[in-house]
Amino acid sequence: MIKLHINSIPKEVIEIITTLNNNGYMAYLVGGCIRDSIIHKQVKDWDITTNALPEQIINSFSNYEQIQIGKDHGTIGIIINHTSFEITTFRIDKDYTDNRHPNEVEFTNDIIKDLARRDFTINAIAYDITNGELIDPFNGYSDIQNKLIKCVGNPIDRFTEDALRILRCFRFAFKYQFQIEKYTEQVAYNLFDRLSYISIERIQSEFNQILMNNYDNSNMIYKFMIYFSQLFIPELFNCIGIEQNNDWHIYDVFEHIMETTNIATEYIDVKLACLLHDIGKVPCKTTDEKNIDHFYGHAEKSVEMATDILKRLKYSNEISNNVLTLIKYHDYLNDTEFNKKHVRKLLNKVGKDLIYKLYQVKVADAEAQSELAEEKIKYIFQGIHNTKEILEAKEPFNLKDLAIDGHDVMELKFVGKDIGIILNKCLALVLQFPDLNNKDDLIYYCSEYKANRIDKGII
Repeated sequence: MIKLHINSIPKEVIEIITTLNNNGYMAYLVGGCIRDSIIHKQVKDWDITTNALPEQIINSFSNYEQIQIGKDHGTIGIIINHTSFEITTFRIDKDYTDNRHPNEVEFTNDIIKDLARRDFTINAIAYDITNGELIDPFNGYSDIQNKLIKCVGNPIDRFTEDALRILRCFRFAFKYQFQIEKYTEQVAYNLFDRLSYISIERIQSEFNQILMNNYDNSNMIYKFMIYFSQLFIPELFNCIGIEQNNDWHIYDVFEHIMETTNIATEYIDVKLACLLHDIGKVPCKTTDEKNIDHFYGHAEKSVEMATDILKRLKYSNEISNNVLTLIKYHDYLNDTEFNKKHVRKLLNKVGKDLIYKLYQVKVADAEAQSELAEEKIKYIFQGIHNTKEILEAKEPFNLKDLAIDGHDVMELKFVGKDIGIILNKCLALVLQFPDLNNKDDLIYYCSEYKANRIDKGII
C-alpha cells in the first residue's frame, strides 16, 4: 500500500470528509487533486467521493448551503466560506449513446468500481486522509512516476464512451510533458473522427487548454495538430508541405506555424493569432523566375480565412476581434521601421491594450524563421522600448488624445464630414510631431488648412 503525505489540503475539505466519516460513511479525495499533488502541481479543485447516497449527503450537511443540480448523477455541492466543494457518490456509469455522457448511473458501495469508470490511470487514484494511503487499483501512481498517460481498462471502451477523452488524453500529455502509452495513442488516433459528435464548445475548451501548453516533443504536437486540423481547421491542414523557398524561412508553412505557436506564451488570443497568422499563405503563394517564393497579401487573406475559423469554433467576439487584429498587423512595419513615429502609427491601429500582445506574435513569428530574423528581433525589441516610452510620456496616438476636439474645429466653421477630415489630419500631424499636440498649434494648423482650401476654391 502506497502512502502519501499531502499537507496542503484546505481545512474546508478536511471538514467535509470528517463530517462524512462521523456520520458513518467512507470518504476520499479523488482524481485530479491527487494527480497534481503527486506531481507537485498547484491543486485547483478538491473533489471528494463517498459511499453516502445523495440524500445521505444532503442530510449530513443540512446546516450548510448546498448545490443540488447534479443530484441525479450523485453530485452535491457544499458551500463553505463562499467556495463550492463537490461530493460525488461512488458510482458505475451505464451505457453511453451520445459519445459524451452515460445514459444513467448506478450507485455503488465499492470505491474500486468507482475508480474503474474513470478515464486515465493517473486520474483513477483515491486518497484516504485518515491514514495517508492511496487507493490505486490501476497503478496510476506508477504511471505518474513513469510520466505515462494510459487508459483505465480498454482505451477503445473509454474513448467510445466519451470521445472528448481523446482530447483530454493529449491535453494531459502536453500539460505534464508525459508520453502516451502506445496502444492508448493508437486507439485515440483511430477514433479521432468521433470528436465530430462532440459539441464545438467542448472541443474549443479542450483545444484552448492544449494550445496554452508549450511542448518539448514537437513530433507529438505536429502529429496531433495534423489530425485535429484535418477535422476542425482544414485551412491549417492545407498548409502541410507548402514550402517557403526564400532566405527567411527554414520551415514549410505548417511547420513554421507550429513553431511560432509553440514559442508564444500566456494569452489564448496570442496563441490563436500565431496558429492562424499564415494560413493565407497557401492561396497567396507565388514563385518568381529565380524560383523564390513570395506570399504577397497573405496577412489580409489570413484575416479573411481566420474570420470563418473563429466563427466555426464559436470563439467570443472579444477574442475573435483581438485575434484578427493581431493577424492583420503581424507583418506590419518593415524591419527597420520601429522608430517612435512608426510605433505611434502602430499604436493608432491596434491600441495600447493589444500592442504588447502584437509584439509577442511578432517575436514568435521571427524566432520561427531563419537566422536572418535575428536582426529583425532586435528591431522589434527597439519597438517595445519605444512603445513603453510613448505610453509613459502619454504621447498622442489616437483622436481622443488630441488637444482639440470636434467642438473646437466647429468654431472654425468646419461642418459635416470636414470635421472628421481635419481631426484625422491633425492626428497624422501629431503622430509625426507629438510636440505639436497643443491647442494653439492645432488651431493654427486647422486655420491654415481651411485658408488654403479657400484659396484653391475647394470650399
